[in-house]
Amino acid sequence: MRTGLKKWKTVRSRIIFRNTYFSIHRDTVRLPTGELYDYFFSNKNGQAAVVLPIDAKGRIILGKEFRYPVGQVVYGLIGGSVEPGETPRHAAMREMKEETGFTPRSLTLLGTFFGNPGRSGSRFYAFCARGLRPGLPHPEHAEHVELEALSIRDVDRLVVSGKIVDPFLLAVLLLYKFSKKKMS
Repeated sequence: MRTGLKKWKTVRSRIIFRNTYFSIHRDTVRLPTGELYDYFFSNKNGQAAVVLPIDAKGRIILGKEFRYPVGQVVYGLIGGSVEPGETPRHAAMREMKEETGFTPRSLTLLGTFFGNPGRSGSRFYAFCARGLRPGLPHPEHAEHVELEALSIRDVDRLVVSGKIVDPFLLAVLLLYKFSKKKMS
């Protein structure tokens, strides 16, 4: 991308909090103006895999999960962090088995994106899963996911009516629709 914007220079970088799921960084940066500024963000080089499963009838399988910070059940994708030494593809397969029990015969990369580039360095790898073989899920302790198979038309209605509010799901649905146009 062509731009006249200049990069910021890192003067000092510290991790001020870390747990199993994320880290919070406090970097002192020098802005293009020469001014020093403390910038707070999470997951400097994080990676996550998210999966849009499609069943044999062409329906999209969405997860419904209670999300504590917003106090409600929301539609979302299957997915999670890419573990050290793991590829995004392997993470997508692992998350599918853990959260749904399904093992996909095919896993197609739809694209990548940053979930919130102003506050996180995490890159998300979006996959479409097909040829789903059923199995038993093995969710993590706090994962309570209910699956729902919906036609593409029903998913479109949920988006338009504002019932799908998860930004990762919205981004992946857009990638999926663009990929379908490229293939046809």
